[in-house]
Amino acid sequence: MSNLEGHRLNPSGGRTVVGRSCGVARSGKGMYARGSRVWPVVALLVASAPNGLGAQSPRWRGWDSPEARIAVGDGLHFRMQPLEAFQMFQRVVEDDPEHYVGLWKSAQEAVILGIIALDDDEQTQWFRTGEEYARRAIMVELDDPAGHYWLAAALGRRAVQSDARTTARLAAEVYQEAHVVLRLDSLHAGAHNVLGTFNYEVMKMSGVKRFIARTFFGSEGLDKASWEDAACYTRRAAELDPTSLLYRLDLGKLYFKRNQHDLARTALNEVLQLPSIHPPDLTFKRQARELLDDLR
Repeated sequence: MSNLEGHRLNPSGGRTVVGRSCGVARSGKGMYARGSRVWPVVALLVASAPNGLGAQSPRWRGWDSPEARIAVGDGLHFRMQPLEAFQMFQRVVEDDPEHYVGLWKSAQEAVILGIIALDDDEQTQWFRTGEEYARRAIMVELDDPAGHYWLAAALGRRAVQSDARTTARLAAEVYQEAHVVLRLDSLHAGAHNVLGTFNYEVMKMSGVKRFIARTFFGSEGLDKASWEDAACYTRRAAELDPTSLLYRLDLGKLYFKRNQHDLARTALNEVLQLPSIHPPDLTFKRQARELLDDLR
């Protein structure tokens, strides 16, 4: 139930699917939104404004718009500066508390900051912040996948760190939100990854924790979890977005856990070969190297 994970989330929505499928598709959407191609120009012009981004001169008011701030925030994201990107998206939301893109992008950066944080308490706090912004985004726009996806991602990360009771409660919502995303967009790679990791984490639980979770706090997802679905959904995510380091890393973890060491090496080496595009990618590469060392 951890990961986010992906690449190219389009907040405008996508295809609708009825039911559940783990088949092969040619392309899809994943965790992140692409940065605007105009952000470097915007950032340059904003930086040269007389009083910075908040300049009051009529000449510069256009560069203090929500759109400009979103573009600059995207640029900071791709420059591996997630905290600064989060702060930029926060400024959008402070001015307009119902700015949908500002809300889900704030959730995105908060989850990223949780992934790369080294302290457990700091991780939890960032995931809770991501959850808060994602819920607010859903209240503004119910029928768009971005808010639902980031809620599932934030809750999934929290669930991995929790006791059996909290894990079961969060898992039920992760499962539900991921399926909402797939109903809105059947080719959403990130949602497939969430479900793959959901199944992986449930099956990886100790027998006692899984028994407690299923018996006393059970949900449809916990009851149906399997290694087969873990593999199916995780492979599907990687097929939908072959540029994602996270999906290859999750495949490597799955193969490693199932003692399929040759497949694990292949997936983990692919993580190291892919370019680092998003802030967590360096963390994902470090984890891949650690697993490869364990395989030697």
